[in-house]
Amino acid sequence: MDELQLKLRSEANVLCENLQKYLVSNFGKVKHPAYVWPDLVPRIFAKSENYDLMFRYGKCVDGTSCLQIARVGFSQQRQRHFSRLLRFLMDETRGFTVTTIGIESPNEASSSFAKKHGFHDVEGSKSEWVVKISDLDGHPLLGTKTLTHY
Repeated sequence: MDELQLKLRSEANVLCENLQKYLVSNFGKVKHPAYVWPDLVPRIFAKSENYDLMFRYGKCVDGTSCLQIARVGFSQQRQRHFSRLLRFLMDETRGFTVTTIGIESPNEASSSFAKKHGFHDVEGSKSEWVVKISDLDGHPLLGTKTLTHY
């Protein structure tokens, strides 16, 4: 394992710990904590009756270092859970190796969310949407308030 992979794995562990705090703060006590599945591309999983999340921490198809949203679902729709999660991810990854956030294999609702939040489809594929984390700063749907607590 090279130095970059070790750094990405370390960052994935930090993100996972903070994700757990965020989820408890927003959804209350959870039975199963978020966890990292160690692999060449670390994956972060979190699942409860309120949400089902999976992230890949590594590279997007456009070659950038990326936090890939591979699965996202919330039991309550249209409550801004995804926007708040995106804001959390944006704030947490500042100073990390990743420079973009991607949405992998989006359904129609996720594609619409991606367009509204400034993501662009990779090479017109519609199978992956990405955005530079720095481009999310000040986005009207995310606000400018940095999350300082969970």
